[in-house]
Amino acid sequence: MAKIIVCFPFFNEKVKVIERNILRAGAYSAVKEIICVGKEKNGCYQKLSERLPALQEKTKKKITLLLQKKYGSKRSGKGDGMLTALEYFLKTPYERIHFYDSDITNFSKKWIERVERKSRQGFDVVRCFYPRSSTDAQITWHITRTGFAILWPQTEICFIRQPLGGELALQKKAVKKIFKKILNFNDWGIDTAITFFSFFEGCSIYEVYIKEGKLHKYYNSLEDLKTMCIECFSTLQELGKASIKNTSGKYVREDIKRRVSPKVKTKLSYKIEKTLFLLKKGWTRKQASYLKFFPKKVQKRMKECQNYPRFSFMTKKTWFEIFQILIEKFKKGDKDWEELLFKLWVARVLDYTLKIAIKGYNYALDYLEKMIEDYKDWSLCNNRF
Repeated sequence: MAKIIVCFPFFNEKVKVIERNILRAGAYSAVKEIICVGKEKNGCYQKLSERLPALQEKTKKKITLLLQKKYGSKRSGKGDGMLTALEYFLKTPYERIHFYDSDITNFSKKWIERVERKSRQGFDVVRCFYPRSSTDAQITWHITRTGFAILWPQTEICFIRQPLGGELALQKKAVKKIFKKILNFNDWGIDTAITFFSFFEGCSIYEVYIKEGKLHKYYNSLEDLKTMCIECFSTLQELGKASIKNTSGKYVREDIKRRVSPKVKTKLSYKIEKTLFLLKKGWTRKQASYLKFFPKKVQKRMKECQNYPRFSFMTKKTWFEIFQILIEKFKKGDKDWEELLFKLWVARVLDYTLKIAIKGYNYALDYLEKMIEDYKDWSLCNNRF
């Protein structure tokens, strides 16, 4: 049996949850080491450090606590934690590395078992996907998968279900292929970069279904996702300029029956009232001036947002048009462009939520999958709807 290492990146999570996840990972016999990579030496890091001897005694496994290094030129974020773990892994004799978010409250060794089953079959990258609320994953749907469909429509990359998922395993040969290419994506863009380069470097990718779902906290408003939205979009914009060797990455996803718990089906992932206010918030003259690059109807409605939230104009066709303009015009680091990008995305999410998600879970998920297919087809047909 292959020897594997499991990594839990963390920042300021509940230590009891991290401890429980370490114990559950340690229960899988092929796991020989568990590494926890902290963003900074905060209270969470200190408490975990104090608990390590007891955890090692319980698991009989090596447990390593690391402080993340700084790699690329971007904001130090999740990417630095994952890159720290990958660099550490490359110096070890282990064959595979697994990543799992440290704040998952229903993690178990079964997750590792399911991923390992496909890793042992030879897949270079095995990713987890799971049922999610129809209003969750709005960056995945309206930023990342939309971008993959528009920018690389000749490939199947847009059909990877959860390209931003933090639960995955990589063979050592896959890490060696992509490590240098992802070094500068040290913020929220790391997941997009790993998905992109593993696909276009010809790695075989399998998505395994975690039917019980991933339980984690939801959002107060979409403002909680502002930095992630901006950094994930900026990553796509940057990757659009990358030279790619291979357009036929092998991707396999498990066929599933959509059996989802009522709790997931009915959960609203963010607070609509607080999100509506974001469309009115923080307008500047410069933001308003940038609207000149967009269609007249978008200019009109977005300017009206300064007085009253408008979003019903942001249909999937309108978002398709806007997205292409943003890819060309958006400038990372320009606070007004970042704010405008965020407002446009908020309008799109609200339109989807209040027109589509409200019609029911299965209807909404079918709509989203069809949206990605349409974006791919429209891009192949030179924007002909």
